[in-house]
Amino acid sequence: MLDTGQLALNREALQLFRQGLAAASANQYEQAIELYNRVLNIQDGCYEVWYERGLALESRGDYAAAIASYDRALSLKPAFDIACEIWHDRGNALQYGLGDYTKALSCYDRAIRLRDDHELVWQNRGNVLLYGLSLSEDALASYDRVLTLNPRNSLAWRNRGNA
Repeated sequence: MLDTGQLALNREALQLFRQGLAAASANQYEQAIELYNRVLNIQDGCYEVWYERGLALESRGDYAAAIASYDRALSLKPAFDIACEIWHDRGNALQYGLGDYTKALSCYDRAIRLRDDHELVWQNRGNVLLYGLSLSEDALASYDRVLTLNPRNSLAWRNRGNA
């Protein structure tokens, strides 16, 4: 959950949203989605709800619907650091869920333009380049960036070796 500290929800919507978060935390994604949909029927202009709905949909394996939910969250103009997270998760749905590597790369690049020190974005960018697009040299540059940010990242070292 992205904690913005400023959820623009009325009392009923906020209560339902919190129930949705609890359901998602308990891996009860169907219930979480139902609760988020109820919130959106009350107030549909809260990007946090659209984002959390996207995460629940993605966890359930409904990648196309998750991407649509992320797109709606992005259309509500969240702060750049939050938009970075949403672009990252959108890229993950495209890469790991739908296998659309070119679009996933574009999402990771958008996230990096917002925050170029996001270790996990660089890691997943490297993964899409190496495992999805077979661009080893480009993947090396992404893994090197991860290691600049965190020299102890064993996954980046492993993937760098694979590249």
